[in-house]
Amino acid sequence: MKTFTGKTVVITGGTRGIGKCLADKLREAGNTVVVLSRTAETDGRDSFALDVSDEKAVRSVFDKIAENFNGIDVLFNNAGYGQSGAVELIDSAALDRIVAVNLMGVVNCTRAALPHMKEGGKIINISSAASFVPMPFRTMYSVTKCGVNMFTRGMRQELAGTGIQTTALCLGDIKTEFASRRDKDTETSPRYGDRIRRADAFVEKRAGSKGKADLGKTVDAIIREASKKKFRALRIIGAKWKLTAMLVRNLPADATDGLMTKVFSEK
Repeated sequence: MKTFTGKTVVITGGTRGIGKCLADKLREAGNTVVVLSRTAETDGRDSFALDVSDEKAVRSVFDKIAENFNGIDVLFNNAGYGQSGAVELIDSAALDRIVAVNLMGVVNCTRAALPHMKEGGKIINISSAASFVPMPFRTMYSVTKCGVNMFTRGMRQELAGTGIQTTALCLGDIKTEFASRRDKDTETSPRYGDRIRRADAFVEKRAGSKGKADLGKTVDAIIREASKKKFRALRIIGAKWKLTAMLVRNLPADATDGLMTKVFSEK
């Protein structure tokens, strides 16, 4: 597998799932890996407990990392979580929280890392297939991932000529506990009836699906993309999701929205 070595790598959300697997593989390849997560134990060097939505704390931690290792070479913005429920009914604080973590967390960490990056620096933002295929009762998750994609593209333009690259990698369903750990709001009303429950049932049914991508293979694909000399703005990981993206681009929005509404409302 093509990879890089001898780099100082920072990974947010690095204590479980994709982040942990990524950290393990990059350490094995000979990189210095610093893990950031709300559940991490702070050792002051390779691991820091951090809420990426806390801009002041993010700045402090990234400054410490740069001091420890004389800069930062690669940043993986991987921290994030899912949310389900009707936007109308979800508590406002919960809506603010997913934007603060999934979108502003990427912004905060990128802003904190850039002063410590030199030519050759890389920023890899982990996005989702949900950024181009919105799902009912998963609306705010899709919104945040769309935001990550647009942030990535805008930063590519701002960083043009600096030697620092950024890309967004859109992932599909992977065999992790991500879906089961989502922030789940089951409140309903006559407007939505049983549709919220049916949408959740559809996701739960797919939780053990053989159609989900293997974690190790997905992380290998992420590392291959991160190792390339020249990044593309957006990359979709997985043949199924590349095909889905192609269909979405070529079908009217009304058609894809209608299909997703039907699929997620199956009994």
